[in-house]
Amino acid sequence: MGHRAILPPAQSPGASGLGHLRVAINVSPVDLRDVRFGEKLLEFLTEQENAPNSIEVEITETGVIENMGTAIKTIEILREHDVTLSLDYFGTGYSSLSHLNALPLDVLKIGCPKNR
Repeated sequence: MGHRAILPPAQSPGASGLGHLRVAINVSPVDLRDVRFGEKLLEFLTEQENAPNSIEVEITETGVIENMGTAIKTIEILREHDVTLSLDYFGTGYSSLSHLNALPLDVLKIGCPKNR
């Protein structure tokens, strides 16, 4: 995990009275290749006193397709701990609806080309 701080405990949404807010983090394809990424993220959240249900992990279609098996295992581990999972930029990469059926996601974010 290349990142080391999501939010210090004193600045977490719950500590500041904003418990209804969710912090979104982008996960790179490199992170998704790590078979222990889900476990590492959960350990880190515990260390930082951030509740897993206050986190939304954003993954990209490309990152999932490149490592489908590992990505699904990571997604399942995180979902078991109430982390919200979103697929970001859907429609800008491989764009297969069949992939969506295989992924236990909470949110689908549709990507739009910048130049129309």
